[in-house]
Amino acid sequence: MDAPKTRKLAIRALQCARHAGLRALLLALPALLLLAAGIAQAPGSKTGELVRAKQRWTDTGIRDYQFTISRVCECLNEEAMHVVVKNGAISSARYTPSGTPVCAERLQDVPSIDALFDEMIANNTLPRGRVTWTPNKDYPYPEKAHVERDVSMYDSDVSYWLRDFSH
Repeated sequence: MDAPKTRKLAIRALQCARHAGLRALLLALPALLLLAAGIAQAPGSKTGELVRAKQRWTDTGIRDYQFTISRVCECLNEEAMHVVVKNGAISSARYTPSGTPVCAERLQDVPSIDALFDEMIANNTLPRGRVTWTPNKDYPYPEKAHVERDVSMYDSDVSYWLRDFSH
């Protein structure tokens, strides 16, 4: 498939996923990976940097870990969550400091580190998308990330802060 068609497919998949949630984004992942593979080869590409960073994370082989994540956006402000990941998938999450379990419906939208990288890569390929992030000093995961789906819109961004990582 040529790059323009792949890009259109990936953008359409991401637009649908924005309305259907993280589960749909994961279903769109094959198209997004095809797009990312083409972009990753462009020297100096910010998306290419993200793809390479995700590969460094994958290369660590860490599949069981936990961390605390804070997510802030115009549409959703909630307590930070302590997230437990087993074999690469979210196993459980509790709001912190309250200790209240995250409900099953909400749990499907809590990102693992892999899913956060996927969201960052997908949004960075949008025509008006932009991602800024800071890697952790000890492990190759995003410690801070600011994802803007459309830089021309006021409330299309979300910020993540990951801390207390252990495996």
